[in-house]
Amino acid sequence: MPAELLDLTVGDISETGGKRQRAIDILNVKREEIAKDGLRRQNIAFDETGFRRLENAMKNFKAIIPPAPVVTTDFLTVITTLGGTLGMLLPMAAEGWSTFVSAMTVIAAEKPVDDIERSGKLYEFSLAYDSVLQSLLMQMTKGLGVVGCDRLLKRAGGLFGIEVVQRGPDAKVGAATELLGRMFDAISVGSDSVTILRNYNDTFIKEGSQIRYLYSITNPNGSKWFPKISRNHNTLLTNIWTKSFVSVLKATNALGDYPQETIDIIQASLDRFTAWFSAWLSAINADIRSGIQLTDKEFRLMIQWSLFSGLLSLMSETSPMYADATDSVRKVEAAKFHITWVCDAIINTIEFIGKYQKTPEQIAEAINARAELEKAYFIERFDKLDKDLRDIEKRKKALKIGDWAVGTLKNLFSYDADFFEFERGQRAAMGLPEFSGDITGLAEAEATRVAVQEEGYDHRAPADEDVDY
Repeated sequence: MPAELLDLTVGDISETGGKRQRAIDILNVKREEIAKDGLRRQNIAFDETGFRRLENAMKNFKAIIPPAPVVTTDFLTVITTLGGTLGMLLPMAAEGWSTFVSAMTVIAAEKPVDDIERSGKLYEFSLAYDSVLQSLLMQMTKGLGVVGCDRLLKRAGGLFGIEVVQRGPDAKVGAATELLGRMFDAISVGSDSVTILRNYNDTFIKEGSQIRYLYSITNPNGSKWFPKISRNHNTLLTNIWTKSFVSVLKATNALGDYPQETIDIIQASLDRFTAWFSAWLSAINADIRSGIQLTDKEFRLMIQWSLFSGLLSLMSETSPMYADATDSVRKVEAAKFHITWVCDAIINTIEFIGKYQKTPEQIAEAINARAELEKAYFIERFDKLDKDLRDIEKRKKALKIGDWAVGTLKNLFSYDADFFEFERGQRAAMGLPEFSGDITGLAEAEATRVAVQEEGYDHRAPADEDVDY
């Protein structure tokens, strides 16, 4: 290509590019004027500072912005608001709660580190706590009477080492008072505040609502949920369901002995109590945490005071729980009914807590105990086998079949009725009980170990040199 033509072509391209750039600049100016005009019509000032803010916002538009911190309702606001629910339904509790709010306000302002100093701030509330507890215990023993106190001691005294046989009526009432105090403490234990709240909800709100609406389980049947359930497994679940429902069933049956007027009073008071206490526990569960806003000891003091105040109002025929009742005799009957079912419900909860709510340390101990028992069981079996049968057992172990199939099959992820029976047979051979006994089976495990050692072998060593565990 000639040099003249090359120069002409480059010049034309350069001129075309210059025209395109000028057009882009004009378009940008027009866009800027339109944008500024729009801002002026909306009375929005747009200066250098505003432009920089807009520019930075556009640059950061696609950036990963850290999430905003979780905002929870202020602790003092929560407990102050909760106190507002006491004026109408539980006026006797309003003064005690205001003392607690005042103490926590001082603690929040001064932030004492020492636990003794924090406890000193709560001295006035502790007095209110003791007062409502003593009033509740007196109300309950009065409603139970000497005969009822004696019956309560015979049923639950052994759980706390309290003598069942008492010399006179005053001694029985005094022992029952001590027993009731320990029972309330027993349902207020747990590794965290959520566990305590769940126990309260299951014991008083759930059972109270079931009694109110005459809920009943006449024939629990696990086959409705598990069509292929094992017969023994179905029996086991039926026993658990029946035991968990025993206090409700007893209370609903007892309602049939009262006239309809008393039943109406009982149901109306249960409506008020469960509505208030469920809302109260829900607010505490949502916005209050032990170990954060207050210590574990302070939380237990607060939650037990709440329970005592609610139950005292439920069991006092002069409280607003019975506002629409006019017959004082019927109100006294209703209050005594509540005392009886609350005692039964607490005892039922204590038994379930002791059997099923294990700490991580207790669970680890139970697992280790069963592992040692299983090891001793299989070693004993090897000791009793002939050489040929022992070789067969080793082959079954290598192939993971028979007794060695536990933990390797699909039944780890899906229910298998036959496998449940297989495991049940293994547990029975090892001396482990069903859930009707101690859930860990430690007593039976100890008896098995003693029997095994008396036969003359060391359960800590293999029975044969080529058996691996």
